[in-house]
Amino acid sequence: MIRQTKCQRDHNETEREQTKMTTTLRYLGLNGQTLWADLVNGHLQHLRGLTTMTAAAVELERRRETKPSYRARLQLEVPGPDLRAEATDDTLRAALLKAVRAVERQIRARRQTREERRKRRLQGIAIARRWSTA
Repeated sequence: MIRQTKCQRDHNETEREQTKMTTTLRYLGLNGQTLWADLVNGHLQHLRGLTTMTAAAVELERRRETKPSYRARLQLEVPGPDLRAEATDDTLRAALLKAVRAVERQIRARRQTREERRKRRLQGIAIARRWSTA
């Protein structure tokens, strides 16, 4: 396992924060409010702490004819395939939180897959070294 010093971790977090990110926020069926924009930006800042993002598209919708009546859709441009999530609920805040949690699960799953792949590769190298020295 590669260990990073606190200074290296702080440097990586600072790089992530300095990366420019374009945010697009769309409202469908409701009027935009600064409260919702602040809520979305707070969630996006939390997600930026987990991964590097170059752009985010967030869509908040109120559907009057269907239940649950609120829908939140996120699309994040990250290295590799983009992350996408959509959630519905009876409140806009709950729908947004569900979508953010879905993206968090995707980020953690990708991280775990990368770590497992790296461990398998290191195990293969260790086995090859044993055979080459025998």
